[in-house]
Amino acid sequence: MERTEKLQLGGVFKLECFNKHGDLQWEGDLYNAVVSEGLIDILGVTFGESEKRTWYLGLHTSMPTGIADIQGLTADDIGEKIAEFVNYEGSERPAYEGELVTGNSVRWSNASNAAEFKITLADNATVTVNGSFICSYEDKGAPDKSDPDAEKEVLLAIARFDTETGGRVVRNEDILRVTYVFTAGS
Repeated sequence: MERTEKLQLGGVFKLECFNKHGDLQWEGDLYNAVVSEGLIDILGVTFGESEKRTWYLGLHTSMPTGIADIQGLTADDIGEKIAEFVNYEGSERPAYEGELVTGNSVRWSNASNAAEFKITLADNATVTVNGSFICSYEDKGAPDKSDPDAEKEVLLAIARFDTETGGRVVRNEDILRVTYVFTAGS
């Protein structure tokens, strides 16, 4: 007998950009790649090898494009292979505060508490944001390799706008709202 059911894991980042007056400027859904490091962590937590983590959302201006390159990304690649966008208020990434949502599939979502990034640029400057990621490291930038806990940090998933439409422009005082919905189904 052939078995046809498989466990499927995946997620979607929803980015919404509002100007300083609260008007929606653009929005986009980015379907993510759960990287190998993230899958290993999920299995480790499930089967007792890893501790449950706190997750944080980040933004990037570029990342690798090849599937194999994306699957091999780690938290250590933030700042090197992943160009993190850090021009927003605060010294830390916003925490991902999700909750369980059930229905036709099982989802973990922060839709009721989306992360917000208040953009801080020079008055007339613009930057193109190309996507988002979720990792276990709170501080902006790559984990400090001299920190004994740094090797424990994990990049769970990363996504970018499709190459046809490219990234999206943000301006000073824009608010970028990020929702992440992680889904498991069979």
